Amino acid sequence: MGKWIWAAGLAGLVSACGSFTGTIPTVPSRDAVGVTAHQPSTGEAATVAPDVARKLDWKTSQICTLGSQTIAEAVVPGENDNQFVDRQFYCAPYGFSVLGVSFAGLVPF
Repeated sequence: MGKWIWAAGLAGLVSACGSFTGTIPTVPSRDAVGVTAHQPSTGEAATVAPDVARKLDWKTSQICTLGSQTIAEAVVPGENDNQFVDRQFYCAPYGFSVLGVSFAGLVPF
């Protein structure tokens, strides 16, 4: 019984001191993520309103916690004098570390 308590305590200590936010190898063309917001139609079709840009930034930060890289941003017409602003982006890669030591390349995923 004592061995299991020590093993559980050691596992708890390692998990408390380490962080795992890794990714698995994927197809790069499928790594893109997108968010959309709507805005009232204006004279310029390609203009993004500042409040809509802030909303898209907030949505992106909720998905990618370590930052992102925007691939494309488009404004497309919608119904009833509305426009949709669509943003496509990649999330920054994550890593695996314990006590500040990175295990990149050692972990199979």
